Order: sequence, then structure tokens, then C-alpha cells
Amino acid sequence: MIEREALRADRFVGKCELVRGYALEYKDANFFAKLAYQRAFLSQVRCIQSALPNQVIDSLKQAVQDFVTGFELGYPTEAIEVSNWFYRSLVVNDLSLSHFLAALPDELWPYGDAFSRFQAHWGFAQLRGQREQASHALERLYGVCFESDEEMISDENGRRMRQLLKNSYHLMHAIFMKDSDSVITALHERTRLRSIIPAEGTRYELFQPLDLLVLGLCRLAILSGIAINIEVPSLPMALLGVGSQ
Repeated sequence: MIEREALRADRFVGKCELVRGYALEYKDANFFAKLAYQRAFLSQVRCIQSALPNQVIDSLKQAVQDFVTGFELGYPTEAIEVSNWFYRSLVVNDLSLSHFLAALPDELWPYGDAFSRFQAHWGFAQLRGQREQASHALERLYGVCFESDEEMISDENGRRMRQLLKNSYHLMHAIFMKDSDSVITALHERTRLRSIIPAEGTRYELFQPLDLLVLGLCRLAILSGIAINIEVPSLPMALLGVGSQ
């Protein structure tokens, strides 16, 4: 199924490139958002098909730029999208795009779940070296993960999502504390919890072969001086080496 979706996405991206100029002229924000998601999916598929890391990063970087273009043209985004694309900008090591997304006022993305919002705010603060703000975001994330009523979650997908949220919190806390061993432990746990059809998927995305959000978190860990020695299919660390020398 994923191969069929990749072929469809490849055709979609090719057709979009033919009319890209018209979409920009008519300020078609949704065009660029959809193009961004399809290109990001293709980037991931090409990675698992053994494309060169720099080719994957070039494609993913264009996807991030397409999303930003859509946003600038008026695409109505929400917290989970801002969070996801911020961390993808870290994966491609385009810190200018990272800082652009980090500077967006909350009023421009007022909708979405609390965890995604605080996860984005933590990343913004961590990137800027604002430890007090990062600590505050972690406190809010802790409340979302551990102080809500878990007995209200009755379905398996909901329980898996809660496990992923807790794992994300532990990973972010370990990065904040510069605890290398706990970072690696959390990463291994994440790979056991997450499938390629993730519970945290967003509009336009069903399959996510790579865990791009956690790769973005790994970038922040590396920027904090933490060495990441892990290599699993969903976390190809070679991507983080492109353009980092």
C-alpha cells in the first residue's frame, strides 16, 4: 500500500510543479500545504528506499519551504502542524526556517491540542537557549501527560497515544537535563511504540515511515552536546549529518 501511495504522491508533486507559478500568483495557500505534505512523504519513502541522505534532505527542505509558503499565503494551521514542521525544519538544519516558525505568535495558530502547543513552545525555547521558558513548557507537558484522568481512555489507539506522549515528555526532559543515557533509553522505547501509521498523524498524512518529529528532537539534543548513537529504520541519523559539518 505504501508503494502505491508513493507513486500517487510522485505524480501529484510532478503535476504541482508544472503549475507552481500559477498557484503562487493566485495565492493558493492550500496548494502549497498539500504539496508540502506529499513531498515530505516522498522524502521519507526515498530514504527507506536507500536514496542518498543529501537527496532526502534536499527534498524534505523543499517541503518545509512549501509549508512556510502556504502559511505566508494564509493557510489556516494548528498546533500539531506548527510543531511537526518546526521539528522538520530542524531535521533539514535550516535554522532560519526554524526561527521563523518559532517567532510565530500564538494568535496565528490558535487551534489544536495542548500537548502539541507546549511541545512546540519547548522546542522554540530549547533552540533559543531559554531554559526558564523550556522548563515552564516541560511543566505544562507533565500536566498533560501525567495529571489527566487515564481511566477515561477506553480505546487501544487512545492508550497508545498516551504512551507516546509520555515517551515524548521523557525524551524532552532528558534532552533538557543533558542526560545522554536517558535520551537513548527514550529513543529505543519510542521505536517500539510507534508504527508507520502513527496515532499522531495529521491531515494529508497517513503514512510516516520516518519519525521526523523525534529526528528534530535529536537535532536539539545534538545542539545541546548530546551524542546520539542509535540507528533504527525510523530514525536514520545520517540525515542529521547533512550540512552539519
